[in-house]
Amino acid sequence: MTGWIVLIALIATGSIMAEVRPYIAVRGGITKTKTQFDPQLIQRNRLTGDFVTMDHTNSGKIKKNNFISDFVLGLSAPIGSDLKFDAEVTYEPQMIKTIKNLSFRGFFANLAPAPGAFEESQATERLKLSRSVGVSFGVRYQVNECHEALGRFGIQHTKLSYQSTLFHRGAFEAQGSMKKRFLRYSGELGWLYHWSNNISSEATIGYQFSKKIKLADLHPQPDIDYFPKFKISQWLVKYGVRYSF
Repeated sequence: MTGWIVLIALIATGSIMAEVRPYIAVRGGITKTKTQFDPQLIQRNRLTGDFVTMDHTNSGKIKKNNFISDFVLGLSAPIGSDLKFDAEVTYEPQMIKTIKNLSFRGFFANLAPAPGAFEESQATERLKLSRSVGVSFGVRYQVNECHEALGRFGIQHTKLSYQSTLFHRGAFEAQGSMKKRFLRYSGELGWLYHWSNNISSEATIGYQFSKKIKLADLHPQPDIDYFPKFKISQWLVKYGVRYSF
């Protein structure tokens, strides 16, 4: 009995593996990128020695449209009569640059009996995303011989460069930069059309996001603590061409 079970399992596995098809794909499109800057600036009052947490006086949100492209290596396998599973490795050579000017205001006490006063500082934030490598997994439902509906979830490992320049009363005060990598997550829904047994095209709409990222102190001067925080999200519209072997 056990031998029959093993034989049936081997036949089923072999039939599935025979239908596994590798493919390559190129995708391109437009993204609406929203970046929310929310850094924390703490400055020392040189008169009293106290540290003052500065408040934001302008919005840290910025939106920007960008062109993107993906290069894909994938495998497709049937998981049912009308369902197929896709596993992909993706590479995005995108370069997204964002610049935002921020303003801060805080109350600095004075030595008695002199009154205190509000002080203002400014910061210029420069953020650059480049070279994302990721994996994605999708499911396709066959509507008819030519059309398939698809859904896809992905994780991308993205390179980040961050630079901040700090000004006090309009005069240069400090500058710092940092590089790191972080994870972004994406979900897409779309439609795939088969032009032939090997060539197909797809159109998708999706959403990509990251959790809020907090960097270490970017200005390690004795009188300044500056902790950049930001969050990135994107709406995606893509069109691609796939070649299956």
